[in-house]
Parts: sequence; C-alpha cells; structure tokens
Amino acid sequence: MVSDVRHGELQYTNPANQSPIGTGPFKFVEAKLGSYCKLEANPDYYGDGPYLDGVIYNFIPDETTAMTAMEAGEAGWMTATPSFAESDRLASVDGMVVETQKTNIVQWTQFNMSEDAARPYISDVRVREAICWAIDNQSIADILYLGYVKPSDNWYTSTVEWAVNRDVVYPGYDVDKANQILDDAGYERGADGYRFELTYRCFSTSIFGTTDIPTLVAQNLDAIGIKLNVEKYEWAVRAEYLDNNLEWDMCSAGGSCGPDPSSFANVWNTSSSNKSRYYNDEVMNLFDEGSKYATHEERAPYYKEIQKYFSEDIPSYNYIEYAYARPHRADYINFFWMPDCGNAADHMLNTVEWTGGELK
Repeated sequence: MVSDVRHGELQYTNPANQSPIGTGPFKFVEAKLGSYCKLEANPDYYGDGPYLDGVIYNFIPDETTAMTAMEAGEAGWMTATPSFAESDRLASVDGMVVETQKTNIVQWTQFNMSEDAARPYISDVRVREAICWAIDNQSIADILYLGYVKPSDNWYTSTVEWAVNRDVVYPGYDVDKANQILDDAGYERGADGYRFELTYRCFSTSIFGTTDIPTLVAQNLDAIGIKLNVEKYEWAVRAEYLDNNLEWDMCSAGGSCGPDPSSFANVWNTSSSNKSRYYNDEVMNLFDEGSKYATHEERAPYYKEIQKYFSEDIPSYNYIEYAYARPHRADYINFFWMPDCGNAADHMLNTVEWTGGELK
C-alpha cells in the first residue's frame, strides 16, 4: 500500500526504492548511483535458474570503455549493442564470441503513392517493380551489416514464418529483368544514360543503416537508368518532409512487424506509419478477418492473401531483417537470445551459466 507516501517520494526519495524487492531470479544487494548495482541469486525463483551466484551491473556510459572491459575479462557482457564494425572486431579477440539476436524489425522503403502527390514515375507500378528487381539485398546485408542480418526474401518477415506467403514472387536481384521492365514500359534513356530522376528521403534513427541503405540503392538504380537523389534529414522533421511536403518518391522506413501480424497491420492502416498513403479495402478487410481467429492455421490464409496484393500493388519493398550483434565472453553461455536457453525474457540473465575460467 502506498497511500501514506507523499507525492514525489515514489520516484527517488522513498527508502523503499533504495532496497527494491520482487519475484525475479536475482535479489537486490546494494547499489551506488552511477557506479554499480549488485544482485544475488534468488533461491526461491519460480522459473528457470538462476545459475549464477549473482550479477554485478557496472554502469559504464562510454561504449569503448565497456568493450575494453569485456576484452580484458572484467565484464562478461554489455547490455548495449556495439556497432556492427566493432562487433566484427570483437569476434577476433581471444576469449570473445559475437552472436546475433533476431528481431522482428524490418528495414524497408515505402513508395509515394499519394494521389495528392501524383508523382509521375513512382505512381507507375511497373517502375516500382523494376526498382525492386534492381536492388541487391544481399550486398546491403554484407556491406553495411557485415553479414549479421538476413536479406529480406518475402513481403512480410521470416521471423513469423507461419504467416509468410512463399508462393508469391518476391523480386530478387536481376538487373536485366529490371531494365527489360522499364524498356517495355517505354522509359527510354536520355543522352546522359538516365531515364528519369527520383527523390529518396531518409531520416536518422537508432536503427543502424536507415541513412546508409539509400546510398547503395542509388548505386543499384544507376544500373537501370534511374538517377536517385538521396536527401538526409534528422528524425524530428520526418513528418514535415513526408506528410506535408510530398515531393518525394521513396522514403526510408522500418519497424517491428511481429511477433504477431497485427503489428504488420498497424503499419498499413491509416496510421502515421503508412507514409506511402497506400490503401486497399480488400487488404484492410483481410487484416480485420485475420485478427478474429486464434490459431495460426485459421489466420495464415488471410495474411498470405495480403502479401499477394502487396506483390501486385508494390507499396513498399523490404531490404533486410534486422538483428542485434551480441558480443560476450566465451565462458558465459545460454543468454536470453540463444535458441535453447530456456525460459528467459529479453535482457533477463536467469538462464546464463558460467562454464569456468579465471575470475577477474
């Protein structure tokens, strides 16, 4: 009961917050603000584990310093995810392991299909199809993400495989096919080798690659005679430059599409996430129908039918399925991202085991 606690005490000053209690795998021992928090195993924990005697969280605000502590064996893991380049370097350090944690996040582009914008080229589905065939997702995954992410190969996400339609065509990398589509559509190359120009707007986010992918896409589209002008902005002006100023053809987009297809629906309804202004009554009805049932077997046909519409209308194109690089000391195993770790939620350490080695 908190009825006797004065307003404002709950957050910081109340003594109860200096000695928290709970039902988790570890019990609070002590903490020093801005320095560390020490926990010990809770022998009465109801779930899997804990298998460690305790955990000490050291608060290290600088990423480089945190990585150095891991390399020296002074830390077993860091909660933040370092850059993919740093993760690749850490993988070569003796005693270190770098693994990947799959996510439901997909990096994609949306095409401007707004009737108010009436963009002369991107409004043609043949142009959108040609663009998709010209993009090399494997190179994006290898060059930008150093192979830590999966190139997209479907209109949804493979992390929710039961809802993926593998029977509809998802454009792969085929420059000849892309050029043929544009040739057949009557888009001729000018003296400079380009058929036309498009504008791609991207915005900085916490997800790596949002402003880097367009540079590689521009190189891909150059091969089919499309000059892509990339404009980079801060996230704060995203609404202004995508909703109010419609002089764009492609935009950077991305977000969680799972763990349930209802997240997929949230992107394509009339919410602010649907920057393309794509709206199809049949698609919206299918989303509604799919949410009425409980089992995957009952729901899957509706979501797979939606992807058939996507393959025909092409309001967007998926680049990669995002993953987090997770470096840690090799003598610690069964972290929460590992497939066979047991029952551990994100960032819980109840299933982690120490296999032995020198304590620092």
